Amino acid sequence: MSENLDELKQKCLTLAQELQELFQCPVCLDSLDVLHWLCKNGHGVCSSCRSNLKSCPTCERKFVICRPTLTNQLLERLPKPCSFAVLGCPEVLFSKGHEQYCEFRQTWCRMKDCEWIGSVKSVLEHLQENHKVHLPENSTESFISCHHSTFSLAEDFSRYSTIMFKNNVFWLLFDRDSSTRSITFRFHYFPTKKPTHDYYFIVSLKKGVMEFTTTSKALIDVGVEFASDNKEWVYGPDVPKLVIPDSEFDKILEDGHKLNFTINIVEVEISDS
Repeated sequence: MSENLDELKQKCLTLAQELQELFQCPVCLDSLDVLHWLCKNGHGVCSSCRSNLKSCPTCERKFVICRPTLTNQLLERLPKPCSFAVLGCPEVLFSKGHEQYCEFRQTWCRMKDCEWIGSVKSVLEHLQENHKVHLPENSTESFISCHHSTFSLAEDFSRYSTIMFKNNVFWLLFDRDSSTRSITFRFHYFPTKKPTHDYYFIVSLKKGVMEFTTTSKALIDVGVEFASDNKEWVYGPDVPKLVIPDSEFDKILEDGHKLNFTINIVEVEISDS
């Protein structure tokens, strides 16, 4: 039964690809949009390419001023392969939303000096095989103890580490900005289907009665929200920062240079309303 289903999926994917080729702009090779233009022979070009053309690139006939209603109706209902089909995704799309969470979308590895780029579904395997990172699958442990062993007030730093919670791999970016006396904790993850929960990370730096706390919501890595030149995410101005006066660090550091902190993960169901 599964073999027949896989064969049917492959046939649907092939048919969707063939239909997309029929409605392909000959200039940019992308799908025609609903504002596309037709020439007198019926060849189409997308609206953005039409602005740079005086005649049809296929037959050199003039364009006609009309709106091809039937073609537009077909375009709106036309199934199409996922944009990541060339990377192995077998999905045929009849509605929007899949590609944002497609497990074949590409992402970077954030570990130091690593240039790996691959599908989000392969991140865990990459971390285990290439960085010897052990992340326990099916972990439901929501309280985690961490530390930074070489903290210095005089030095800025930025480092990535990984957390596994309920089969989600989270990147933690932990950095220190001495000019603003701030520490920032940022969390990202890459779901392979539409999320049903939001994840909040409560970070506490505590020693004795002294405690500093901040809360961050994990952002979804959709594969395009980081600057490709330096592999860093682009953040808005509202990223929460934990500001600690330099004079207070001696009250929370261990042995003068070890910074301990805990992370409590809170899972909140996303409302359908």
